[in-house]
Amino acid sequence: MQYSIVSRNLIFIFLIFFIVTPHMTQAYYTGIAANCAGVFNVYVTDCNGKVIRNKGRVNCASQHILDWYDAPSVYCVHLNPQLHPKDNRYKYVQNSDSCFELRGNEISWSFHDKELSDCQH
Repeated sequence: MQYSIVSRNLIFIFLIFFIVTPHMTQAYYTGIAANCAGVFNVYVTDCNGKVIRNKGRVNCASQHILDWYDAPSVYCVHLNPQLHPKDNRYKYVQNSDSCFELRGNEISWSFHDKELSDCQH
């Protein structure tokens, strides 16, 4: 069978479309607004133990301690205080943007969901 150049190009375009499209993912936003005192370790994992974004130790003097626009479809946002690193807390997120608020200090603290507008600046 003989194919024209146009037919070959169309077949090539369809093949590329079906190979590439399933691998494209949407990026999500996650952020943490701080209303606290102290230093916290902030990082994001794939929820299976692999760190995909490590903000490191962050001083609560900053109003926004995490501001990330490239989160995958499933991720976990982790926090732990510098004084008590075993007091690790995390939030599981799937297929959505997220915003959290860190309140308190390194001894007594909480980590709660917030409106997206509270995180994005």
